[in-house]
Amino acid sequence: MSKNKKSERFLNTFTISIVFLCLVAAFVLGCVSKNKELKADAGALDQQITALEQQLEDEKMKALESQVQQRYYESDGYKETVARNTFNLIRAGERLYIIQ
Repeated sequence: MSKNKKSERFLNTFTISIVFLCLVAAFVLGCVSKNKELKADAGALDQQITALEQQLEDEKMKALESQVQQRYYESDGYKETVARNTFNLIRAGERLYIIQ
């Protein structure tokens, strides 16, 4: 092979290698950029999950409080208190004293 052909072949190989390395570098940079975006998205999603979990706990607590309140309103003690305080009713055998 002549010296001219060898240097032409070397230049072609070198050019292809440089183009290949540029493509690989562009791919890696794209992957790094996408990784940063995904991490940011993951952080935002983690915050949303935490907020929703807190909201769920709050709703569970409200439901429990509602159940306790409902049981109280259904109890004989509550009914008796309302009857005494609102309607001035007394039980059989009790005496009502009015102090003025």
